[in-house]
Amino acid sequence: MRQQDTQIVSKKLQSITDIPTIPTVIAKLNDVLRTPHSNVKDVGAILNQDQALAAKTLRLVNSAYYGFSGKIDNINRAIIILGFNKVRNLALSISVIDLFKGKESSSLNFLAFWEHSIGTAVIAEQLANELESSEVEDAFVAGLLHDLGKLIIALHLKEDQAKVVEMMQADNMFSFDAEREIIGANHGKIGELIAEQWKFPENLARAMGYHHQPDRSRQHRELVFLIHTADVLAHAIGFGAENEYACPGISDEVWEQLALTPSKIDAVYERAIPAYKVVSDFFELASGT
Repeated sequence: MRQQDTQIVSKKLQSITDIPTIPTVIAKLNDVLRTPHSNVKDVGAILNQDQALAAKTLRLVNSAYYGFSGKIDNINRAIIILGFNKVRNLALSISVIDLFKGKESSSLNFLAFWEHSIGTAVIAEQLANELESSEVEDAFVAGLLHDLGKLIIALHLKEDQAKVVEMMQADNMFSFDAEREIIGANHGKIGELIAEQWKFPENLARAMGYHHQPDRSRQHRELVFLIHTADVLAHAIGFGAENEYACPGISDEVWEQLALTPSKIDAVYERAIPAYKVVSDFFELASGT
């Protein structure tokens, strides 16, 4: 995407006055985790400033998806067991889901959206494990939030979104191609710009921005490649995203760089499908139940 186009889209987003902001607790967590001397007590104290967020984080930690034998009853213990980044990522995921809970759009099926997002998250994590990736801690949250830009477009650029859907239907186009024609940027770039505005970790922002154009990424390529692949695999298996009228393929470069094989893809699916069935807590958060 050209710098001029980025500036135009950035100005368009800046003109929207009702885009929500991420809770201050998340910004504080991101700040403290950037410091080399952060510890369990510091991170736990920040997260406990928001008791509702801390409680939801513990609920997910104790969900069937993680499968711990004993109950984890406080944030500090969760941090010790899961690690700083994992707990931060859970809190970040919850915060973003809460921002959009109860929202509606005539052009976006929110249930299908979250089904696809959660499916992509599960596949991304299983793929990272299969490939023994160094990005395994961030794979789930990057997969969960990779289509953040779609929410922004559907809720805050409604006229543009209607034109995008019309073009997709008429020309059997990918959503990201139609968005680029109508808006000047695809939902990945828009999600990346919002992630930067919210001061997300850089690798998560890049995964959002380039998951449809992985060959163009120059930073955090491994996570970008993982999310690109997980997104394609989630589409292929039918995890949500019912508004898509065509299914993208895995980039040749990504296939080569990740050393993917059909047997590895099969192994990921074998673990991801049952794992997807036990993430009901994420579905409940997304749907507001």
